[in-house]
Amino acid sequence: MLWMTSRSRSSMISGIFAAHGVFWGRQQKQSAGYDTYENQEIKTALKKHYGLPFCTMADPTKDFMSELYSIVPNNETWLMKTGIEYFRVFQPMAPFNVFLLRKPEEVVKSICQKRKGSDPAVAEKAVTWRFGMMRQCQARSGGVFIDTDRVIAGDFEQLRVAMDYCGVLFDEKKTLGAIKK
Repeated sequence: MLWMTSRSRSSMISGIFAAHGVFWGRQQKQSAGYDTYENQEIKTALKKHYGLPFCTMADPTKDFMSELYSIVPNNETWLMKTGIEYFRVFQPMAPFNVFLLRKPEEVVKSICQKRKGSDPAVAEKAVTWRFGMMRQCQARSGGVFIDTDRVIAGDFEQLRVAMDYCGVLFDEKKTLGAIKK
C-alpha cells in the first residue's frame, strides 16, 4: 500500500513499482497524459462504500472487505495507492505500508496550481493532517517512508529500502525508465 496525499508524486512511485512487475489494476486511467497507476476497481469500491472522507479515518466494513477480496489478485504482488484516510480499512489485509512524503509547502502549491480556485488554507490543513497521520500510522503499524523529492533528485536509497521491504527486487534501469515516462 502506498499511503499518500494528493500531489505527492504517488503516480511516479506507483509507476516504478509497476515497472518492476507489481500488479496495479486491470483498468488503467490517464491524467494529463500520464498513467495514474491507480487501481480503478478498488478506487470505485472505496467511493461506493466510504465516499471521500476528508481529514477523518475510515474503518473497515464487512461489505467493503468482501468486495476487496473479490478484486485483488490471488498469489500475486499487487499495489494500491490511496489517501491515509483509508489506512484502517486495509489493515485486515496486513499490507506492506509505504508512506510517501514531499515537502508540505510544495504539495500545497501543486494542489493549488492543479486545481484552480483551491483554498490554500484548506489544502494546507489537509496536507498537514495527512502527513501527521502517516507518521502516527507508521509508528503504530510499521512501514517505510519514501521522500519523493529525493527520488526526483536521483537518490534511490529510500526507494530501494521500500522495495526490499515489499519483497520487490530493485532495478535501477527499470526505475530510471519509469521516471522518464
